Amino acid sequence: KAQLPLGGTAIKPPGWDRKGLEALKYMIYNPETGEVLSRTPLSWLKITVFYCIYYSLLAAFWVACLQIFFLTLNDGEPKWKLGESIIGTNPGVGVRPLNADKKIDSSMFYLDVRDSKTKPTDDKGEGPLNIDYATRMDLFMKKNSNASGLVDCAATPEKGKCLFDTAVLNECEKSPYGFLPVNGNIQPCIFVKLNKIWNWAPKGVKVADLDSKEFSDMSESLKAKIRADGVDGEGFATHVYMDC
Repeated sequence: KAQLPLGGTAIKPPGWDRKGLEALKYMIYNPETGEVLSRTPLSWLKITVFYCIYYSLLAAFWVACLQIFFLTLNDGEPKWKLGESIIGTNPGVGVRPLNADKKIDSSMFYLDVRDSKTKPTDDKGEGPLNIDYATRMDLFMKKNSNASGLVDCAATPEKGKCLFDTAVLNECEKSPYGFLPVNGNIQPCIFVKLNKIWNWAPKGVKVADLDSKEFSDMSESLKAKIRADGVDGEGFATHVYMDC
């Protein structure tokens, strides 16, 4: 049986040989088919309606998920507190004033007993002068002087909303906070700051246990200070101490 060769015919589409500007014009608008940017008006309408519906549903789904997430949060306080939180029950400790931004990674304070300048480097105290430390402390005190929503807990105790009485700071209450030399000496006020932990109630150590192994790393001077300051009705120290 004789084998017959197979063959085919390829029909080139109209305009296959267009080039350059002519091809660009036909891509923008084809007068033969009515296509705009290779799609007919009906095709553009269909794809526009499809994507409008698609992205509307996608946005609605995202908003619904966000609202469900917000339902799990409390506007007044964190959801996870104390032992349930990552922070736990031990607040972080910081000092104020902070160092200048250029030395923000350092906790060293460099003070010059000969530096009695009273004009800071700039309004934010971003400089090495003694008065710059005082300026940064002023900004911190100003930031924490907002009494909005706070009460005087000495008269009306209200948990978590107490005014801080700066009078207890004595000579450290006002600028320059001891950062400028007086009679050739500098006695700067360094403020120790505890980060806020919701529902955290600090409790002093039990004085009767100070000689136990648990407090073996505590200095004898601090133990003596705690004993001298007295205890409450349950035998616990009335203050929380930091030993530097």
